[in-house]
Amino acid sequence: MLTSKLLTLTLSFCMAVTCVLSASPLPGLGQSPAPIEVAQTMNFTQTTSAITRPEVATLPIITVTVPYASLHNEFLFLTSNNTAYDTRHGYILDSNAKPVYVVRAPEGEIIMDFKVQRVNGKDYLSYFVGQQYLQGSGLGKFVVLDNTYKVIDEWQMGNGLLADFHDFQLLPNGNALMMAYQDLPRDMTAYGGKADAVVIDFIIQELNRQKQVVFEWRALDHIPLTDSYLPLTGQRVDFVHGNAVELDIDGNLLISLRSTNQILKINRSTGAVMWIFGGKRNQFNLGGDEGFTDQHDIRRLPNGNVSLWDNGDRRTPQHARAVEYRLDEVAKTATKVWEYRETPDFRSWHSGNFQRFVAGGGMISWGGNDRVTEVNAAKQKQFDATFPPGSGSYRAYRFAWKGQPAAAPDLVATSLEALTMQLAMSWNGATEVAQYQVIGARTPAQLQTQSAIVATVAKKDFETILTLTDLPADMCFFKVMPVDKAGVVFATSNMAFRASPTCDLSGLRKVYLPLVKAS
Repeated sequence: MLTSKLLTLTLSFCMAVTCVLSASPLPGLGQSPAPIEVAQTMNFTQTTSAITRPEVATLPIITVTVPYASLHNEFLFLTSNNTAYDTRHGYILDSNAKPVYVVRAPEGEIIMDFKVQRVNGKDYLSYFVGQQYLQGSGLGKFVVLDNTYKVIDEWQMGNGLLADFHDFQLLPNGNALMMAYQDLPRDMTAYGGKADAVVIDFIIQELNRQKQVVFEWRALDHIPLTDSYLPLTGQRVDFVHGNAVELDIDGNLLISLRSTNQILKINRSTGAVMWIFGGKRNQFNLGGDEGFTDQHDIRRLPNGNVSLWDNGDRRTPQHARAVEYRLDEVAKTATKVWEYRETPDFRSWHSGNFQRFVAGGGMISWGGNDRVTEVNAAKQKQFDATFPPGSGSYRAYRFAWKGQPAAAPDLVATSLEALTMQLAMSWNGATEVAQYQVIGARTPAQLQTQSAIVATVAKKDFETILTLTDLPADMCFFKVMPVDKAGVVFATSNMAFRASPTCDLSGLRKVYLPLVKAS
């Protein structure tokens, strides 16, 4: 509890500056935080103010070389994990490449595979959070959020395993598909390797709603070590390196194994390998197509075809591509029906994905190239952007999404000169805000019941800055309300107030100190 002396000092200090009631502690009691900016480039430099949400300032700087020609209501879903730039985020960008939502991983952890998943007609967000284990795998869990950004579920592997970040699929029956790696000691001298080697097994699990394992598949039980294209002579042998799992249309599973260049179909009941597409034991006739290597992101499409991201790192010359095949699973033929390659070609030595759109074209993450590209069915670029080295998104998605945060909008008052003040406002994750209404009053009580609309300002960027001038001397307390295009008010922010000799702060002595977020 504050002592009387500290209370007096606090109020005296607030008489000289603008004070803010905020959920996040300010850098010094009553101080007005200096604006923080993060540059984003779209053939010129944009700045995104980050006063209300400082984590926005640590997003990677994006260089947009091909902006969207027309704006739409779908959003880009990205992650960035680069300790050199202090980026550990999942984030959503609008079609202007401006931030809409930012979630930052806890210290020492990463966020991966941030996407929308539709289950029985309802959309959810999911992402991995945990630690990166060596290079190319993770140890953590997946969280699921609703459209208010509340965490409504968490999923962890069973049988003592920790989830890997590569993939997580929610199923229509309420179950989930997850994956993990496990280090197992093995004598590899028969393969020219070490007697005390470690072989990295790859495990797929299906868990039910009660988080019980109802199906488990292990690569070492089904895939010979000699299928691998990696040397078997190292201390640690990552012989398959699985990176995707997909529920097939017949209820079985498709999985992608990078180190063996294989797509497998797995019987979801018995675990038996039903067929092998690619690699040393390929069973499909590709009809002259060059095939794929080091691939990621196998997906069964609504038209019955399959898409994947072909990293192309093991072919000569090396080049990456997004590709769609039509598979005849009886005749064992694979016919390439569409592909996209960059001009000129370049390799993608790790990670990446290809999200195929029903209307044609798709979204591509070029993995280690720190780049994302969207193309249409005619292979024309609709969007193209690059990231600082090591800050690109492992996967990139475009989804329709409507978010209305459960948390209140954020309001910060940043300056005060006579009867002028500046307000910064944002609502992290809100997708439908068209403008903000600023309300003001003489007292906190009046702000609840007798407030006046001081100004209305169009939403701009992630954060909107508004300067109020010629304020009545006794108008001291302010909130903002986000409003949609139809004029519907969504919520009310925390309260900001200005302190001056004409403002009555006596009500704050009992109710609003110490500085906390007001309702």
